[in-house]
Amino acid sequence: MAGTHHSDDTRRRGPRGPAFPSTAGRRLRRFLTVTVVIGFAILLAAATLAPVVAAENVSVTLDDGDDVAGAGTTETHNFTVDAAELNGSTTVTLDFGEAFDGDGSGSIDDVEAVSATGDEHNASTLASSDGNVTVEVDPATGDGNVSLTIPVEVTHPSAGDEHAIDVTVEDGDGTRTAETTLITHELSVTVGDDEVAADGDDANTTLTIESVGSDVDSTPAIVSTRNDALSERALFRVLTGGADPAEMEDVNKSELQDKPSAGSVDDLNWTFGPDDELGVMGYADESDSVVVFSNESTAGGTITFDVSAVDPPNAYDFDVETVETEATATETVTVAEVDRSGSFSADRYEAPAGELVEFSVSLDGADEGYVVLGGDRLSDPDVPTGYLDVLHVEDGATIEANTRLIGTDASSEDVYGDDGVVSYAQEYGPDVDADDTDTFDGLRFEDADGDSVGRSLTDFRGAAASGGIVGPLTPQRYRLTLGTGDAITVRSDDIVAPEHSLDRSHLVLTEPEFGETVSIATAPGGPAGADAAEDDPLSDAINRSQITEGDRLVIEFEATGFGGALTQLAEEHPDHEDGREAVHEDGELRADVFNDLLEAEEGLSLSVTQTNPGRNEPRSRLDLSSVSSGDAFLFVEEPDGGASGDASAIGTYTLVIDTRGNAFDRTPSAGEEFEVELAVEGDSDERYKFDSSDGSPPGPFAAQSATDDDVDQQFPYFGPKDAGSTATATMPADSMAVMTSSVAAGRAVPAAPEAVSTTSTAWTSGTTASRTTRVAPTPTSWRNVSTTSKRRSPRFPRRFRPFAPKTRRSPGRSRTSRRTSETSSTSTRW
Repeated sequence: MAGTHHSDDTRRRGPRGPAFPSTAGRRLRRFLTVTVVIGFAILLAAATLAPVVAAENVSVTLDDGDDVAGAGTTETHNFTVDAAELNGSTTVTLDFGEAFDGDGSGSIDDVEAVSATGDEHNASTLASSDGNVTVEVDPATGDGNVSLTIPVEVTHPSAGDEHAIDVTVEDGDGTRTAETTLITHELSVTVGDDEVAADGDDANTTLTIESVGSDVDSTPAIVSTRNDALSERALFRVLTGGADPAEMEDVNKSELQDKPSAGSVDDLNWTFGPDDELGVMGYADESDSVVVFSNESTAGGTITFDVSAVDPPNAYDFDVETVETEATATETVTVAEVDRSGSFSADRYEAPAGELVEFSVSLDGADEGYVVLGGDRLSDPDVPTGYLDVLHVEDGATIEANTRLIGTDASSEDVYGDDGVVSYAQEYGPDVDADDTDTFDGLRFEDADGDSVGRSLTDFRGAAASGGIVGPLTPQRYRLTLGTGDAITVRSDDIVAPEHSLDRSHLVLTEPEFGETVSIATAPGGPAGADAAEDDPLSDAINRSQITEGDRLVIEFEATGFGGALTQLAEEHPDHEDGREAVHEDGELRADVFNDLLEAEEGLSLSVTQTNPGRNEPRSRLDLSSVSSGDAFLFVEEPDGGASGDASAIGTYTLVIDTRGNAFDRTPSAGEEFEVELAVEGDSDERYKFDSSDGSPPGPFAAQSATDDDVDQQFPYFGPKDAGSTATATMPADSMAVMTSSVAAGRAVPAAPEAVSTTSTAWTSGTTASRTTRVAPTPTSWRNVSTTSKRRSPRFPRRFRPFAPKTRRSPGRSRTSRRTSETSSTSTRW
């Protein structure tokens, strides 16, 4: 039987397809495929990597490191490309990026001639487009090293940024790259508050100068104002927070460029503001400009518009330009007028020289200000210039000026009597710099142009042609000017005033007055002082000249010009806590305080001397040097000065003596007679002068006459033509005494004087009765005489009544009426 036969070939392929290859064939085929793929990859890699040369064979530098310019500025930057081992023709490309390709705000303009140094390379073809610069370099021999300098005129974009500039070098061996950075410097200037006031704390704000988009230093920078609205000196003061322009030193641009590092620029003489962050110098290359500097990349500090050169309302445009990059920025500050006002309580204040005068100030919109006292020329040819002082005052301050102490070394509180008032001259002394004081630190002294005229009150007095005084403040008119600000100025009209003047008044010191009479009265026995008696010790006093042994003697006189001195002496006395209160409120003083006045070289003298001593017996005299308040006491009605038309006319001094005590060096006895003499002394052709031999402000009572034997005691307010005045009263045992006054030759005497008659005074025993008539002096006309031995003091208009009138304690006569009183007393005659 025959079967089907399959060949081997058929068996391997199967019934429908070709036969499967052998295992060896499959391996060969796989090997060939892998070999082809790997070979292709190697060829591809070789084609890609073979032209690339190590990056260290090319480098680029920009402007020797000066790689920055201001936003929007056009500047030529020099790119230096160094390449090594070049092969054949070479193309160098600078790619500036999108900021310079025409779509951005920056651009590439001209490319200047390229210089090439190295192995005979020559740059020949230049092109610039779409933010790229291309340079063709000819083939070279040798090792193929080349250095290209490519100057490119670049207009920087308007926004600050750090731009990456890609450099590509392509030659026969391939392509290599490098990168550098070009910086566009944008400057920003801002203020904390772009609306400020013209003075005070609201005039201050902050200034910040900083870079945008980079960390480039924002200073040194030049600052000016649009249209030169502020001068160089005014800018200096604004940017330093009010420093004295005398401190400003100048610098020029070359000096700043020669000192590129912050550390070396810091070596210049900058004046720093209150925060010690922003330094300022004058700019020598441009007028009305300054240079600012900070050690930080961002500059900032406090500035002020409280300077005299600022004229509100106004808007000031500040232009700032950096020295290195010329980047610019502008900021505007609006300065508004300040709604402030201030006033004195009256247009005129009057007081006799040597007395106290009261005035007050009010400020609206400010808590503090200044009062300038004086500074104006005076009418007296013997006193060519006036006094000048600056008072720091608080709103609502009431000033009670002791005119006798002004110009001495007395403290500000002693002179002006209020914690809300501080006197420059009295508190610190005129020679001390304002910056060395607590109260006046920062105060400037300037002329009408805003230029500094000194650092101290003494400097300013010289600029104002005013000064200190050689004696107490003389009878004259003194200007008072109230204002605010940080400067005291001598204006173009020669008026001295605060920077922002608000109101003006006048202090008028009139010549003191000395009454023509000294009055004698008696009161029943008892202690002299009010504090030692239950009732007013003068309530029972009568005008009589016979004094019973053991009664009290009352001596009264009228005068002005001594109140200020008496106030200070009372202040210094241990038994008086407040001299002003003792003299001007209580009106009661210990007699030894009055004795201090008699011994203070003020030209006042009082003597009570026995006129009928027995043979070989010493005269009995009044001695107040060591009395108690019960032995003798002084009652005072002071003519406190104040607003014109509201002041009392003359002061009254009443000395009460207990004849039983120790007021006399020997107790008076019956039958003894005494003469009372009160004198205000002065010599012709002389003036009272302080002893200023040590160069410092004198003490209140440091009279030259106290240390110079050639100078006689002088009433401080007598002029060279005044020679003194004397009033006397005698007390004979059994006759009427007529009080008289006299004046030296050359003085005026009354054409028809009224006599004042009282009973004479003597110590007696027995019973007496008397009728006393006092006739008030009536106004008289005065005539000048050339020769007479009589002396008196001048009469002046009576204008003072500043405080509420006090109840008159003394037994003196009324100035406006005639009074007749009949009294009697019984006493035991010795």
